[in-house]
Amino acid sequence: MSQKRIAVFLKEVFGFQFSNNTTNKLKQKAALLYKPTYQRLLNKIVSGKLVHADETPVNLEGKTGYVWAFASG
Repeated sequence: MSQKRIAVFLKEVFGFQFSNNTTNKLKQKAALLYKPTYQRLLNKIVSGKLVHADETPVNLEGKTGYVWAFASG
């Protein structure tokens, strides 16, 4: 998600209003926090014999983007 979209989401859902700088710092901290989890999931997926993948189109401010999901048995 873009910083702008994250800020809108946090305001709509939780009533929080953050500056772009604060939103950027939160995003960076979340990335660092979840990096070990990401690495464990990636290692588990690539070590399996079969990988399932799904591509889903999403609307990104009038443009089409894609979300990919991967899983293993």
